[in-house]
Amino acid sequence: MVTVGTPAQTFKVVLDTGSSDFWVASSQCLSCGSTPPFDASQSSTIQAVTSATGQEQGVSISYGSGSVAGILAQDTVSMSGFNVNPQTFVVVEQMTDGLLSGDVSGIMGLAFEALASTRAPPFWQTLVSNGQFASPEISFWLDRHLDDAGVADEQSGGVMTLGGTNSSLFTGDIEFISLTTVGTAPTFWMLEMSGASAVCLA
Repeated sequence: MVTVGTPAQTFKVVLDTGSSDFWVASSQCLSCGSTPPFDASQSSTIQAVTSATGQEQGVSISYGSGSVAGILAQDTVSMSGFNVNPQTFVVVEQMTDGLLSGDVSGIMGLAFEALASTRAPPFWQTLVSNGQFASPEISFWLDRHLDDAGVADEQSGGVMTLGGTNSSLFTGDIEFISLTTVGTAPTFWMLEMSGASAVCLA
């Protein structure tokens, strides 16, 4: 769960390691379907991000499965006891059909700032820069529901740990591998492969 604004409004969001922007659907969005919306008018701390001429800045973000467009804003954003104030994000006013489903309200990108359409540091990267993490790490434990006919449409998919690892969820040692970058700054979480092989099962 992520909270935005003052008083805090709570939302479910997709945690996306392949993008870097944070956005939530606005209460003004007519194309967002039944997605629970963020009501910017109810936050006493929200600030519009304006251009040099004082105009609100619009942003569009494209994904493999659709796109969104909206207005840049800054407000308090919190997750699991961690807080960024102000966090730059997009208050989405347009969304392509089918990008989100159920009671999910937005996407939180977990890649790097160089990839962000908002040109703002992602939530996690700000936490690292501000020294809020005990260790500059994010870790994931993924639950698996293969061949489970009883899985609901929205099922617990695992655990994300901010600022370290959860030793109760793994055994053995962790191997750290350097990221591969394109250009001068990291974008995606890319690793260099030295080779690959395939196994054919008859």
